[in-house]
Amino acid sequence: MNKKIFLKMYNTAKSNKFIKEITIGVARVSSWVFFLVYALLILTLFLDKNDKLYMVIIIPMLTIAVNMLARKMLRRPRPFDELNIEPLIYHSNAYSFPSNHCASALIIAASVYYVNPSSGMWVAVMAVVTGLSRIAAGIHYPIDVLAGYIVAIVFALAGFVWG
Repeated sequence: MNKKIFLKMYNTAKSNKFIKEITIGVARVSSWVFFLVYALLILTLFLDKNDKLYMVIIIPMLTIAVNMLARKMLRRPRPFDELNIEPLIYHSNAYSFPSNHCASALIIAASVYYVNPSSGMWVAVMAVVTGLSRIAAGIHYPIDVLAGYIVAIVFALAGFVWG
């Protein structure tokens, strides 16, 4: 099922010029967008001397650290390596499960939500679009994306809701 969904999304993006361009654009730009959103959030909290600053720094750091550790331990190859296909964007052969981009995107969305729920919802939508673009571009399986989101959700709940 995982490979079937992946191949459907990848082949659709590869064969449809419009979807291909959107996929490539989102996959290339999303990292910078989330970096900018996160940097502006931290800067705003710092300048406002907001008590939420520490949680907004610590929770994402822990999320990414755990995600990266899991990735190194699980060592799942990327779909383009495993299926011998050409991804729509260049990407290193580093392991793919769970997705660092998706864990990062969603924990940043959760951080924004923690400070401003209405803005956080928009950033969460961007995180979902990012995950879809990573699959369609051929660099993540759907399960990689889902696992990245789950890691972020667990840390968001533990840190921002129950913490």
